[in-house]
Amino acid sequence: MVCTMDRYEADWGMVERGWAAHCLGDTENIQTFSSSVDAVQGFYKDEEMTDQYFRPFVVVDDNGDAVGPIQDNDSVLSWNLRGDRPIEISTAFEAEEGEFTHFDRKRVPKVRYAGMMHYDGDAGIPKRFLVSSPQIERTVAEYGVKNGMKRFSVSETQKYGHVTYFYNGNRAAKFDENMEKYTCVPSYKQREQTRPWMKAAEISDEIVKDLDEFKPDLMVVNYANGDMVGHTGHMIASRMAMECVDLCLACVIPEIISRRGVVVLTADHGNCDIMAECGKDGNPKPGSQPEEWRAKVSHTKQQVPCVVTGNVIENYELNESARWGDDPDCMAAGIANLGATVLNLLGLEEPSDFLPSILKAKA
Repeated sequence: MVCTMDRYEADWGMVERGWAAHCLGDTENIQTFSSSVDAVQGFYKDEEMTDQYFRPFVVVDDNGDAVGPIQDNDSVLSWNLRGDRPIEISTAFEAEEGEFTHFDRKRVPKVRYAGMMHYDGDAGIPKRFLVSSPQIERTVAEYGVKNGMKRFSVSETQKYGHVTYFYNGNRAAKFDENMEKYTCVPSYKQREQTRPWMKAAEISDEIVKDLDEFKPDLMVVNYANGDMVGHTGHMIASRMAMECVDLCLACVIPEIISRRGVVVLTADHGNCDIMAECGKDGNPKPGSQPEEWRAKVSHTKQQVPCVVTGNVIENYELNESARWGDDPDCMAAGIANLGATVLNLLGLEEPSDFLPSILKAKA
């Protein structure tokens, strides 16, 4: 992303560039086109361009004047469904003068702003919304803390909300200040393909440090490399990203196991596993990549591996009856089954409505 949809305050300049296009119609500093179609077609003339890196643009008339900057009395609806990326632009529209310090908005149109969802219930952002966020209770995070388990969450900026806000059930705040510690390692602001190692090493350092300093019962960690670099479509960078994560895991996992810990390692979707768009025949579609195929920059639907390793694993065996749902014909176990798995490994019995653990104690 380079425009409007920053998240976790990684780069407010991204929001500022979007504001200049959407609200100011800044034709001096923002690229102009005669239509949005011309803009999209123009961007795609760059053979390495993908939707994720579209720059802000302003549509202008024959006189070079901006056609549609947001004005007073307009209604603005954010169509974004997810809770992380719309928060900052929503704040820019709703914050009063003197309350907003992230950049000079220059002109704040008096609009009726609404979000598709209530993106942040704790902060009340946005004030108007079409659909209330679902009430998610008894997450692993909440249930564990309320049962006396200390928790440490760590990632870099790009995935910080995934180990806090989303993991907490759309709640950014801690459940217990004394029982939880959240660490955010600032992400690079450059494009991920130029630094595919991202902040994996720094995250790993934080893990090892807090194993001894904070002594948590549960650590929630997200390495962003596979997802963020995979979205760029760069094959070499993606390979480097995964090699970096492999190296970090080779350092971190023995540290955890040496302290009598257990590691549950998985992903919630694929990305780097398939790097080329393929046709019905299964062969890569021709394209402009160095490999001469069209890059795939979206998530994949491949099944992901799950590795559980540690000192007490010899006391467990696979629970082959675990399924994604109650139907015996349902697909094999998935990430939702890991909630009960983690709680059981912590010595807790999962709530009755949790999906079953992928492990069961040996008879």
